[in-house]
This record gives sequence, C-alpha cells and structure tokens, in this order.
Amino acid sequence: MSTAFAENAASRRVSQKFGYEPGGVRRLAVDHRLVEAHDDVLAADRWHRRPQQPIKVEGFDQCRSMSAVPAPPPPVDLVLHV
Repeated sequence: MSTAFAENAASRRVSQKFGYEPGGVRRLAVDHRLVEAHDDVLAADRWHRRPQQPIKVEGFDQCRSMSAVPAPPPPVDLVLHV
C-alpha cells in the first residue's frame, strides 16, 4: 500500500506510474486539522507481472527484533563419510 495526502499530487502520480490503483480515502487529524489520505494498492498479479530485480538488504540483523521476521537458522556443518 502507498499513502499520500490529497494535496501531494506528485506522490500519487508516482504510485500510479508503478501500477498502484485507488484503494480508498481516509480522513486523518494532522496538527489539529482534518486531511485526506489517499491509499493506493498494488494487486499481487500486477506485482508478479513486473520484471523482478534482485534485492540485497544490509544491516537488517541490527533491527530484526523490531520486526516479525524470524532469524535464519544457524548454518549446518555437513560431514560426508565415504
């Protein structure tokens, strides 16, 4: 999901160019005033049709505890006896 305030047309256009579609409008209180936030969504089938690029994440282990991503299993030493 991508969210942009109604007055941020440039941000909303970027999401549309990436294939996001309107997903709803919410009203939020920001600095004691009511603003509209537009939520755009990207359907799974559209995501899978896009060319996928390899992704490399660095430094995630330092903040893993703040996420729901489990730690990878420890490496296994493999010994082959012939």
